Amino acid sequence: MIVLIPEKVTSEKVVASNVPMTDRPEWAVGVSYSIGDQVMVLGSVNLIYESVTDANLGNDPTLESSSVQWLTIGAINRFRAFDDEVNTITDNSGKITYTLAPAKLVTAISFFELSAKTISVVVKDASLAVTYTNTINLIDTSEILTFLDYIDPIQFMTSAVIDDLVAIPGYTIEITIDAGVGTATVGFIQVGKRFYVGDSTIGSGFQLRDFSSITFDEFGSVSIVRRPATRDLTLVVAVKTKGLGPIQAILTDLRAQITTWWSHEDFNQTGTGIVGILSNFSPSFTGGDVSFFTVEIKGII
Repeated sequence: MIVLIPEKVTSEKVVASNVPMTDRPEWAVGVSYSIGDQVMVLGSVNLIYESVTDANLGNDPTLESSSVQWLTIGAINRFRAFDDEVNTITDNSGKITYTLAPAKLVTAISFFELSAKTISVVVKDASLAVTYTNTINLIDTSEILTFLDYIDPIQFMTSAVIDDLVAIPGYTIEITIDAGVGTATVGFIQVGKRFYVGDSTIGSGFQLRDFSSITFDEFGSVSIVRRPATRDLTLVVAVKTKGLGPIQAILTDLRAQITTWWSHEDFNQTGTGIVGILSNFSPSFTGGDVSFFTVEIKGII
């Protein structure tokens, strides 16, 4: 089991991107807005707001006191990849690029809800010398078992992890999500420090959590309202008993945080990872050198 200890990507850490910030007109203090007008505020928040009153003049959408005049819609296109939601999509024609300036050590990056052909990551030091480069081909070969599988349309992975880089403060991380001639999309990008907890064992697995509504009337007729679904992850992890204390401290610190979890080393081949929130962990002491943790993660949409 591996977890990504996240570093929040804020606007000041995104030093460059090719995703334009032209989603809506920028809010202006001297403009009177009507119900339904939408604006964006750039800089500290990078959010879109909708006016819920007429004659909405001089009310700063970012202030709590303006909540009766403005409704928060969500992040602008460039920053949806960093808003801690998986299904709010950043898109751009051809490719999406970001240059990040981390404030802490970064050894891993996760990507979810991808639509692209390749992901590239380049790390540069303060002198702009390249210290790391990696490109992942997102063609999914996990189900190619016989020559007949080549007849089916090409499938692409929609999630990936790069977890062998080293970027310290003062370095930059250049990310390229390349779709070729199509539209590149990504729903979630997270950077941080990779932490290996222990080996996932028998009893680990996913559980589907479906938010669809399925009801039957008195005659047995079914009514289905299809809604989003997610996966929860339960891991039974073998750890060294003498390491229980530090592991418990790290997991406790990760409570009430959205982060990336995966059960096996090769995330990109096994697809055994999710974005989720730690809901519970319980150690089981064996009295020997190895003990076991049960870790439960609630997947998010």
